[in-house]
Amino acid sequence: GLALNGNWKPHQLITAAFLHVGLIHLLSNLLFFFAVAFSLEDLWGRGIFLGFYLLGAAVSCLPDIVHPGVVPSVGASGAISAVAGAFLLRLPKTKIKLLCLHFWWIRLLFGKKPIVVMVPGYIYLGSYYIAQIVLWYLDKKAGYVGRVGYSVHIAGCLFGLSFAGLMKLARIEENYIHPKIEAKISFSAAPAVTQALEAMDRGDTLLAERKLRAHLAKQPDDTNALLAAIQVYERTSNFDQLNAMYGRLIRHHLARDDKEAALYAYDSLLTAFPDDNVAPRIAARDWIVVCDYLRESEMNREAAVEYERLVNACGDDPLALRAAIYGGEAALAANDVDRALRLFQKAGAMNAPEQLGVRARAGIEKCNRILSQRPNWGKKPAAKPAPKLAF
Repeated sequence: GLALNGNWKPHQLITAAFLHVGLIHLLSNLLFFFAVAFSLEDLWGRGIFLGFYLLGAAVSCLPDIVHPGVVPSVGASGAISAVAGAFLLRLPKTKIKLLCLHFWWIRLLFGKKPIVVMVPGYIYLGSYYIAQIVLWYLDKKAGYVGRVGYSVHIAGCLFGLSFAGLMKLARIEENYIHPKIEAKISFSAAPAVTQALEAMDRGDTLLAERKLRAHLAKQPDDTNALLAAIQVYERTSNFDQLNAMYGRLIRHHLARDDKEAALYAYDSLLTAFPDDNVAPRIAARDWIVVCDYLRESEMNREAAVEYERLVNACGDDPLALRAAIYGGEAALAANDVDRALRLFQKAGAMNAPEQLGVRARAGIEKCNRILSQRPNWGKKPAAKPAPKLAF
């Protein structure tokens, strides 16, 4: 760590970032790092990102060098603050996924569950650094020497902002980084796909769409072309075509028995929709495989939501009955009794064969039994829209 009372050595400017006082200290830093680092590494490449991270670790030590502490300084928070500061300037509108935990007594009284929200980076990180400045000022005014290095966080953020600002002013990404990345990946793309991407960069989405349609008619399994078409339709907010392109991509992955890739493609489809109008629609036979994979992965809450989406969108499909029963059982496993009851009731209304009908009726009875034991405190809140995947 950075030695106390000013007796530090140059190498400690780096090594201090790799030492932590305990598991909680380490995991909290890793979680914050996880939220912001991948996006910057994708933009800048591994080499530049690594150099930036290590330089951020060293620069964030400056407050402890100018005003030496009475305890050694350790932890990666200064370097991570530099990454977060660069994220704040470079990707301010990119949303960060947050898990919000209600107080235990609220959950006990009102049945509130943890929720996942998407918050723009400028709101979350901006408020975080304002809090760091306020806490640093209050500690300094009170003459209190705390265990949290607020000044280190602030120094790291300022360095990250400055570094990202210089990268932007010097157009290093456009002139140096992006051409190198494109040189590594462009060899695998067909000429039609490359031409479509160039047209899209010029803002000519109509030309890009025509080229991709013609190419996909000849090579329907070209994943590069499918991904490029997805970009076109995301930019033009053509959600019908988005469903079609993602449906083809998901089927492509499932044909190769890559269920995880299919799941991530489906999650990307959900994210492409506005938060208040999530309306995916893919082939029922592919959709139910994704739902089943979620359930097999013990993501019962997410599986129940997706089974219900399938039932609502494909109610006339023979697979809707199985989706309703499986979804009800997954919802029960996730303690989402209201959703389970809805799904079992839909299954019961579908003239199910005897075996499935028995499961539907048993599910309805179990849900009613659980609901009858639920305390009736106040009016039941209105149903909220189904969330996007959270994993």
